[in-house]
Amino acid sequence: MPTVNLSPFLRGSEIPQTIEWERCDTLPYVAQAIRSRVDNDLSSTAIGLAIHLSKDASVDLIALCAGDKVFVFSCQEPRTKAKAKVSDRLALANALAMIFGGETLQLAGFNAHRLASYICQRFDCRVVAKNLSHRDYTPGNAAKDFLSPSSNSFSIDELWDIDYDGLDSGEETKLLVIRAWISAR
Repeated sequence: MPTVNLSPFLRGSEIPQTIEWERCDTLPYVAQAIRSRVDNDLSSTAIGLAIHLSKDASVDLIALCAGDKVFVFSCQEPRTKAKAKVSDRLALANALAMIFGGETLQLAGFNAHRLASYICQRFDCRVVAKNLSHRDYTPGNAAKDFLSPSSNSFSIDELWDIDYDGLDSGEETKLLVIRAWISAR
């Protein structure tokens, strides 16, 4: 199982040095895995949400963190649902409602209104998410307040502001995983 090193961003005895993540092929699988983790871990109160946009500003990757594991879903599947079997379309619709609808899970993310807008545009579904951003409250400030006072707030803020064009896809995914994990805290 791939891991991401947190030590350049977060320090402290209560912070894990690495977090596990899994690349998932289908959204229904992600929904089932998250539901299972939430049901088995009552301390998981929020599901961290982060997205990566492609060059044409459409959702390319979605990262969802439940507990201490992050699930990364690639949105490279065809946009048309016409060719999919009815059962596949139903499973996708159920997964979208369970993950993004706000009735069974509480999504949380920085700039959640923007994340919700992109996801809604991509999947044509309702998205409910708690916005963790405030006027002067950055992800780095949140990490210092809620995770560890010795967090590198500047490096954490850069995770949301970095220009991903110069990075390879592996580095992009790792940074996305960290953003989802921080959002879940």
